[in-house]
Amino acid sequence: MNTIHRGLLVVPLMVAAILGASLPVWAGYSSQRALPATTVSTLTVVAPPNVSSAGSWCNNGVLSANFSWSTSPSRGVSGYSVRSYQPDGTSKVFAETDAVTTAVTGVYPSHGQSATVAITVTTRTSYGWTKESAQAPVPPC
Repeated sequence: MNTIHRGLLVVPLMVAAILGASLPVWAGYSSQRALPATTVSTLTVVAPPNVSSAGSWCNNGVLSANFSWSTSPSRGVSGYSVRSYQPDGTSKVFAETDAVTTAVTGVYPSHGQSATVAITVTTRTSYGWTKESAQAPVPPC
């Protein structure tokens, strides 16, 4: 008899547990709420302003370079790259600086036809983003 009584007690408890666990699934949600506005800000990298080759000159195929620029207001600036552009459209890195250096000087042979015609300065950031300035003309050789 005890086995029958236990069976009669266990079976309804199992059915109640299964049905009880599924009751929240039947619940319906009828109220709606508007979520607060969310904004996502993005970083903008600014090219260094005031790129200049003032004070530079070229004589007998030798460029005396005096390039300067103002610091970029961008966050996380790690340095600057000065790039020289040739008449045929090719370019190469002329110099690289840290974040606080805003000028480069030097004397460089122009090698005739490969004379530099313009420079740009590119802002480099610690998070890998860059922004190149507009081209600034260089005195012809």
